[in-house]
Amino acid sequence: MAALFNRFSAIAFYLIFIFSTAYGDVNFIEHIIDSQSYGNSSLYACDIDNDGDKDILGAVIETGDIVWWRNDGGYPISWQKIIVDFNVPTAFCVYAEDLNGDGHKDILGTSYSDHKVYWWKSSGQSPYIWTRYVIVEDYTQAHEVCAEDMDDDGDMDVISVSSGLSRVDLWLNEGGDPIQWTQYILDNNFNTAKSARPADINGDGIKDIMGAAIFGNDVVWWHNDGGNPITWTKYYVDGNFVGAHRVQAVDLDRDTRTDIVCAGYLGHEIAWWRNDGGAPPTWTKQILESNFTNACIAMPGDINGDGFTDVAGTGQGNNQVAWWENDGNYPITWTKHMIDENMIRPWPLDLADLDNDGDLDVISGSSHQGSAQVKWYENTGTTGLKDEYSLVPVKSLTSYNSPNPFNQSTDIIFSLPAETTVRVNIYNLSGSLISAKDIGILSAGSHKYSWNASNLPTGVYFYSINGAGFTGTGKMLLLK
Repeated sequence: MAALFNRFSAIAFYLIFIFSTAYGDVNFIEHIIDSQSYGNSSLYACDIDNDGDKDILGAVIETGDIVWWRNDGGYPISWQKIIVDFNVPTAFCVYAEDLNGDGHKDILGTSYSDHKVYWWKSSGQSPYIWTRYVIVEDYTQAHEVCAEDMDDDGDMDVISVSSGLSRVDLWLNEGGDPIQWTQYILDNNFNTAKSARPADINGDGIKDIMGAAIFGNDVVWWHNDGGNPITWTKYYVDGNFVGAHRVQAVDLDRDTRTDIVCAGYLGHEIAWWRNDGGAPPTWTKQILESNFTNACIAMPGDINGDGFTDVAGTGQGNNQVAWWENDGNYPITWTKHMIDENMIRPWPLDLADLDNDGDLDVISGSSHQGSAQVKWYENTGTTGLKDEYSLVPVKSLTSYNSPNPFNQSTDIIFSLPAETTVRVNIYNLSGSLISAKDIGILSAGSHKYSWNASNLPTGVYFYSINGAGFTGTGKMLLLK
């Protein structure tokens, strides 16, 4: 355990000082996972076989395959290619979640030309057997699918998008073997819908759904009004984001509100919308890049380990895989860093710690009529720290957590220079907010906040202690 923690500790962590310290560029080492994967449209990183290593799932257009690249460990990582299904014409999207509650990851996928949404039941043991079921057919140009427990009944429901029907649907999981699904249409006039993802947009503790429509140029969200069946109210985030293609939810500015990131395929933009609160929320748009040709994906995650959520993306038209560094100020200043300028027609992208070293690696693939490659880019950390010596308005707090590493719970210990209202936020490695706790008004001096992580998986987490004019941050390692 000590050796593992030393490896994590070697990754420099950003702390806010009166004289700020900025990270240098992150180094990446390129590794080829597969050089014969023809037309990658979707990649999704997850631990399929519960061995502690992140595997990769893929949807492959030209061969009609759903693929599992099994992470067999080692350095460099050894990958075993397993075909889950070779009969999914124009396979377009892939996702994984435990749909039937047996403790094993099942697979979701779409067929764009066969107009179907599928799920594959996992046998749960090696050699894995995958049993295919159809959730919906005659679903014209089935584009995207994902899963979330939308009705809080303890099982995973499915959200799907049909480009040809301009429709977004929710499929409630009614249980059974095989699972029975009840369809609810959120929107059947969402012009060439491309993406729909779950998130609590307005902070009421109930999961909503956001979406992107490429020919409607729309980024929207549907408020979950509750009820049985659930009713939905549609709100526009932006009705003029040209070629809106893929949405993701994340708290980019660490104000505890859910912001939205989107790639504009036809407008060649990567942008985010700050959630300014309100009922319904109002939005402020900020462009990360306006010349990222045929932007396909914009994926948030803390790439350089400084506690601020960055964004990685693919530009199909300029053969680029890149990431934009979040400087943590508001308005955020974004600095573009290139990962790969020679990935032919990149489309899918995901972020995950593939080598279990505590930082986010990048996974991407070449799309149809491309180079047939799937790659992962090993994040080896920063090139070194460089002092900027620029005054920042926030003073740092003395803080640490103990024990660290920890197994179930840890104490975050911090010292306040003056009386202030204090909030403690906890984030995962992807930059998603895990918990937010308003402690109240605390006096000057030493204080302790106990955080219980018994329901969370092994991994790296960050705390942020925020007061009036003061902040303290740190990295915590949960080991189970």
